Amino acid sequence: MYWTPHAYRTYVVQRHRIKLVGWPKSVRFRNLSFVRGGINPIRLLFDLWKDGVMHFERLSEHESPEDLEMPGDRLEDGAQPPRRNVIRTQRSDVGKHRMRPITNPLGLPLRRMRLTGEEPADGTRRVG
Repeated sequence: MYWTPHAYRTYVVQRHRIKLVGWPKSVRFRNLSFVRGGINPIRLLFDLWKDGVMHFERLSEHESPEDLEMPGDRLEDGAQPPRRNVIRTQRSDVGKHRMRPITNPLGLPLRRMRLTGEEPADGTRRVG
């Protein structure tokens, strides 16, 4: 399904001459991954689809794809507040000490030999 108004109009309405009927005014028509409100709007859409309230129907001869109202165009009063430009603040833990993980807590063999001046514990020397 195409979830942008332009793609929906082009690839669904114009190409297949069908329209989506019954989309609720309280849910903005967009990709379902980006719908705000958690699971409730998704459940609402699913229930409307399952009950047959929301469905696709063919365009009649006198309907033009350009004149159709997009699903979810007009939102009910108070359905979604307008977006405000919010200034993001800095993280609260910037500059504070954080615990570092213990290196090799399980005592597994190292992926590479350490390049230190010490000899390994098993007495072998790396010649190289």
